[in-house]
Amino acid sequence: MPAITRSFKIKSSNENEEDLEISLHEPTLTGDDLGLKTWGSAYLMSQKLRAIASSHLSHLSAPHTLELGSGTGLAGLTAAALWQTDVTLTDLPQIVPNLEMNVESNRWLIEKRGGSADVEELDWDQEFLCGQGEYDVVLAVDPLYSTAHPALLANAIEGNLKDDSPSARVLVGYPLRDEATKNMGKELLERMEGYGFEEVARGDEYGFDDWEANGERVEVQTRWVIWKRGDLEEVRGAAAEEKTTPDQAEIQNEIIGLLKKEAEENKNMAVDLEETRELSVDELLAMSGFSIAE
Repeated sequence: MPAITRSFKIKSSNENEEDLEISLHEPTLTGDDLGLKTWGSAYLMSQKLRAIASSHLSHLSAPHTLELGSGTGLAGLTAAALWQTDVTLTDLPQIVPNLEMNVESNRWLIEKRGGSADVEELDWDQEFLCGQGEYDVVLAVDPLYSTAHPALLANAIEGNLKDDSPSARVLVGYPLRDEATKNMGKELLERMEGYGFEEVARGDEYGFDDWEANGERVEVQTRWVIWKRGDLEEVRGAAAEEKTTPDQAEIQNEIIGLLKKEAEENKNMAVDLEETRELSVDELLAMSGFSIAE
């Protein structure tokens, strides 16, 4: 695809406010640099950002926002303008130069509406942003292109969203183009649950990507999901229990096994195995005379 510059119009919610029109440069698309193109799901989500904020982010005032996998910057720039907040847009090193260009060309428009935007390099596989864990909102739109991405994205979200903050939110929009993308979306949900996040809301938007198949434009379904951190004490308690309980059971079984072996070797020693299973590790240690090396 040749290099082009396109304008994307986000309609105003009332007649007293101008529509938001963002101009984006898209370099010639070569290889796997998919972040150099503005995809249909990014436009769908950008059109939905105002309504989502009104319904699900209204408890946050000018939320400090991080966008992961910003691409050409449409969603992040739209959020900065409509939410009137500061947004840090991030992507891989090869994507960032074009992203910086788009942020600069739209900076006046964002600042006119009370927002701000800056750009950082961020590889999910290597690092978190400096000052990680400081963001009220983490945003990601159309971020799943590889089977490795659900795990990497969930980890990046966990590392950058404010910790110990019940008000912090995550918003991810991802297209359901085929079985592969549906499976990646499903895995992301599982990964987020594994980190202790709770789903707050979800929805589906429908639109079209730019290319055609058999002479017809390709429809795209984009699912968006909002999460919050779960009850932190409950999550930590569950993690601690999961970590310690198997160890205690393992120690208990090992002691009982040693007692059984000793009883078999010493005919004068009687051991009721059923009774020993009712004893705690400390009681078993006292009974057996064994000790645990530190």
